[in-house]
Amino acid sequence: DKKIALFTGLFFSICMIVLFQIQLWQKKLPDPIIVKPKRRNLIAHLKLWKSIGHKMAIYLWIYFVRGVADGVLTSFVPIFVEMKQELKLYGGFIVAGLSLPTAFVSGYFGSLADRFGRTKFILLGIFISAVTLLFFGFVSNPYLAIILSLFIGVGYSLYSPALEAEMGEYVAKHHSQEAEAESESGIVYNLGFIVGAGLTGLLVSILGGFGPAFAILGLLYGVVGLRFWIRK
Repeated sequence: DKKIALFTGLFFSICMIVLFQIQLWQKKLPDPIIVKPKRRNLIAHLKLWKSIGHKMAIYLWIYFVRGVADGVLTSFVPIFVEMKQELKLYGGFIVAGLSLPTAFVSGYFGSLADRFGRTKFILLGIFISAVTLLFFGFVSNPYLAIILSLFIGVGYSLYSPALEAEMGEYVAKHHSQEAEAESESGIVYNLGFIVGAGLTGLLVSILGGFGPAFAILGLLYGVVGLRFWIRK
């Protein structure tokens, strides 16, 4: 119908304009300096990883939840909108809404976080993600679903760059091994992704729908955000 065609055309026009502008702003980065790492045996690696994990647990928990969220949302949001007749026609926009803020404003939020405080942006992003996910799985209105998916993406875009910068600063400040710290955060994230993608289907079967499953993810965000706030 004409309304959907107009909406689709406007949507992709805005995306193309923004992407073109980002391409104009993009600058060529210098080649990275490659440093040959010092070789260690397996026991030394395990002890180092344990030490890093203990020191950076406050950040690694957020990486874990981010992995869970990515596993849940990328695997099950398309199924969720496909199963709801009211959302099916607008499913592409709902799924795209999760990623659009990350593509367009994540870098801008990172600059603001450096200026006004990364902890504030991490807490704000986690709070927005938590609250939005509590309601996302229960909506039937397609426009409201698109708005909520955008808010989920905004929350992700608020805390992710701040988390990466905070992690890097912590590593530099405490003289931790950067390569091992990045490796450990990657392992924790991937573990979260597997847990999220693997258990959500089971939760949907037990709880009888996607609403409670997404709400549990929102509660998990809330618990980790509260833990981060207390520790900071």
